[in-house]
Amino acid sequence: MPNEHHQGLPVAGYQPQNAEKVALVNANKVLEERCIRAAESVRDTPGMDGRMAALAITNLQQAFMWLNRAVFEPGRVALPEAGARLRAEFEPPYPVQQQVHAGSADPRLPAGRPHP
Repeated sequence: MPNEHHQGLPVAGYQPQNAEKVALVNANKVLEERCIRAAESVRDTPGMDGRMAALAITNLQQAFMWLNRAVFEPGRVALPEAGARLRAEFEPPYPVQQQVHAGSADPRLPAGRPHP
């Protein structure tokens, strides 16, 4: 069934996948579980450094996440504002009080005019 395609996850950026990729990721998930269980066994053994084993578990999870992303290749998502001209400056979501300069050093701004 190499030409069989599976519907992508209902998450933005994920595409339909062929049966070979799905089988590979499923095999990776089984391997990940075996590795994590081995690390849990070390973590739960008296006289072993449980903190180090916990770090190993976290890093195993991360490694398999990256491995599976390499197989599925999720894409970036389009933003609604893509194509619209983006502002060069950040506009805060709250009102900002403008400062008034009594004697502006900028000759283009008359005294007392709000300065952005």
